[in-house]
Amino acid sequence: MNKSDKKTIFFVIATVARVNFILRTDIFRILRGSGSEIVIISPFAGDDDFKKEFAADNVRFEPLPAPGRFIEILNRFRDNLLSINHPVLANAKSIHDIVTFGYRPPETKTRRFKAAILRAITSALGLLGFGGAKAWDFVEKTIYYHAACRRLFKKYAPAVVVLASGGAEGNDAPFMLYALKFGVAAVATDSNIDVFEFRYFTKPRPLAKWMLFSETQKRNATAIQGIKEENIAVTGAARYDYYFRYFKPAPRAEFLKSLGVDPEKKLITFGAKIPKLYPYNQEIFEALLKTTRERLRGTAELFVRFDPGHDQNIYGLLLGEFKWEKAEQAAHREHVANLLYHSDAVISVNSTLCIESCLIDVPSVWVGFGGGQIGGGYQTTYRLEMFKRMAKTGGIPVAHSEKELSDLVVKYVGDRSVDREKRRALVEQEYFKSDGRSGERVVAEILNLIK
Repeated sequence: MNKSDKKTIFFVIATVARVNFILRTDIFRILRGSGSEIVIISPFAGDDDFKKEFAADNVRFEPLPAPGRFIEILNRFRDNLLSINHPVLANAKSIHDIVTFGYRPPETKTRRFKAAILRAITSALGLLGFGGAKAWDFVEKTIYYHAACRRLFKKYAPAVVVLASGGAEGNDAPFMLYALKFGVAAVATDSNIDVFEFRYFTKPRPLAKWMLFSETQKRNATAIQGIKEENIAVTGAARYDYYFRYFKPAPRAEFLKSLGVDPEKKLITFGAKIPKLYPYNQEIFEALLKTTRERLRGTAELFVRFDPGHDQNIYGLLLGEFKWEKAEQAAHREHVANLLYHSDAVISVNSTLCIESCLIDVPSVWVGFGGGQIGGGYQTTYRLEMFKRMAKTGGIPVAHSEKELSDLVVKYVGDRSVDREKRRALVEQEYFKSDGRSGERVVAEILNLIK
């Protein structure tokens, strides 16, 4: 048990993305300097470079325990008992099933039998009065046990647990449940833009505070998930304060040379999804290369950023036609910001790279075709309410054919100022304030909970 009078704050950091989105923001910087004791719980806790970057006299590091099988079982019961009946989520669920088809295990008699048993048990629980959120939350809090999480809570006695998603990521769930067990305030600090429209098909576990990006997110959280307004703070996106307040671009020539790209040419950047999600990357490579050669007459160059886990070798000799990088090897936010800033057009299949491009007024395009399909496969995600909402602003157009993609790229490479006001409208709609002080607003909410 921590004997200090200082309040202890847990930071649960499960992924590289959350290192950027939480630890490399004012949320961590200010709280580290606030006099509180900080415990970073992360799979990177043993990495020397990681510890060096975030170290201080009041910072401790602990390895992130695996969630375990128990939480998987509880989640399945929760999914069945507390599923949300809402048209936005019904649409999202059908799209989710299409997108994740390649990830799902094959249907078997055993799986069908287990599913039937689960439905029977959850039906019985509902009849016994455990079908409501409060009742099931009580059950979970009572029966859940995770030795490593319990040890951490006993050792440090945290006042607040800072989470990323509030349960949309599996590593958060054990800490949410132990926060409930110990009466500790848990907060979600980085709920992705799609979290209430594509991730929570079940009523989420309770949190002391949801720090949300915008009023748009708040409306969805209350209307779709039934989260109470008093548990919501609209803070903006701390992950993007860096763009608005701190980002200082590297010299263009210097940065592009580091990528192996000719600084005298325009730069077209394509963020390539893993083939399991989007198997038509090669079509896009070839379309963009054709555009650079035939319509831009060699005045522009293609650069590809492969998503984490992407085996780029499947493209064979085509890799020699452009420069590229792997996201996991170039993950630092400064690098990503410079890549976007120095691009003249950013292309992706609904990646947040395009949204981030809007933040710094770089034109971007979402690809809405592939394999001869328009809006099929992974491209069905454009039917989600969030994409339809953003499409109305015109800030990120969707290309439904190779010709549309080529036309948009040529237009934007020719004049980066085209559609500037539309990009600004998208940012204002989805991210509250672009003042670079979202992290400060998150910290104010956390410190208020400690008081």
